[in-house]
Amino acid sequence: MDNHVNTKTVAPGTDSKIPNRDNAPEQLPDRPADLIAPGAKPRDGGQGRGVNPRGGFGNDRFNTPVVIEAADTGPFFHNNSATTIEEAVAFYNSNAFQKSQIGLAFQAQDTGGIGIHLEATQVEAVAAMLRVLNALENIRSSTELDQAAVNLKDKGKAGMLLELASFDTRDAVRVLEERGLHLDALAKLKQAYGLETSAKDENSRPKRDDMIAQIVQLKADAKAAMIVTP
Repeated sequence: MDNHVNTKTVAPGTDSKIPNRDNAPEQLPDRPADLIAPGAKPRDGGQGRGVNPRGGFGNDRFNTPVVIEAADTGPFFHNNSATTIEEAVAFYNSNAFQKSQIGLAFQAQDTGGIGIHLEATQVEAVAAMLRVLNALENIRSSTELDQAAVNLKDKGKAGMLLELASFDTRDAVRVLEERGLHLDALAKLKQAYGLETSAKDENSRPKRDDMIAQIVQLKADAKAAMIVTP
């Protein structure tokens, strides 16, 4: 969950593509460091230099990163308080979030005054969606790198592009495999990854290009298996 851009601090409800928000991961109780050595860990107060009444400096707001690549970029939040994407989604059920500035804003907008509440099955469903979105983005980015390696005379450059592509392919495999999602697509991505690791060392350009064609087709088939059109 990179792509942090410190451009502005906005209030809840303000339209901004990259807002800074107070979602309160610092308020989570019983974090290991706090249990081992209470009070020893300095508090991260978020954006800004002003003294924070809760401790540290800042206004309790942090960058909200994009979600499309979230699933393979754990641990999550600025303090690594969630290990898996499922834990990160479940955080929004926590008392810490509900009492945060943005949590209270959600409750104010909800006619029932509840705000965000997800059942365990819904947490898994949201996290599964984020995993699939991540895999699809990795397919897109890795396919571009694969295709850029086609017909290159320079074996070193082709190998570098294919190696970079294989990193994204491996991430797609991992995020799907961790929850057993889209097993048919997963099998194709594993094949594509194996071909990429072989193709990057292939000396023959025609053979390498043939392997790339297979890789691209496998990824296209994997993508099709994950997207259900009405």
